[in-house]
Amino acid sequence: MEEKMDTQIETTKRTKICRDSDSGVSKDCPMDIWQQAMEDFQRRFELHKVNVKAYSPLALAYIGDTIFDLIFRTLVVSRFNMAAHKYHKEVCRYVSAVAQSEMVEQIQELFTDEELEIYKRGRNSKPYNRAKNASVIEYQRATGLEALVGYLYLDGRMERIFELIKEGICRMNGGE
Repeated sequence: MEEKMDTQIETTKRTKICRDSDSGVSKDCPMDIWQQAMEDFQRRFELHKVNVKAYSPLALAYIGDTIFDLIFRTLVVSRFNMAAHKYHKEVCRYVSAVAQSEMVEQIQELFTDEELEIYKRGRNSKPYNRAKNASVIEYQRATGLEALVGYLYLDGRMERIFELIKEGICRMNGGE
């Protein structure tokens, strides 16, 4: 039964996440809802635009880690109704230092010069801890990706985050 569920999940991921790549983000990733929520959050808590470049790479990675995780949890929970431990297992396929490192390898060529600079700042930072199940290089790459996601999030560029992550998922799953 679990094998059947895994096959169903894999098939759903490939068809739903990778489709409509030419037209941007499909119905599965409603940017307008994220953008609305972000604007509402800023308004309700009276947050003002910040100078994102002034933040340390580890501060950017700190918030980026959460945003990255939230995106994948949202994708998994909105597609499947299953036990919580299965959600966790599925999300961990993408939200781990090893998986994030692989994603970076798949999408780094898509980074703008600005994004590459932020990614490298994050990758070259000196974190206080290390992942248990990843090499130092994988952990550094993952930290760089998280810093980039944090940077784009704080700069209000959720659309770009979705674009990069969606492309990363497609490429990691063998799509184009």
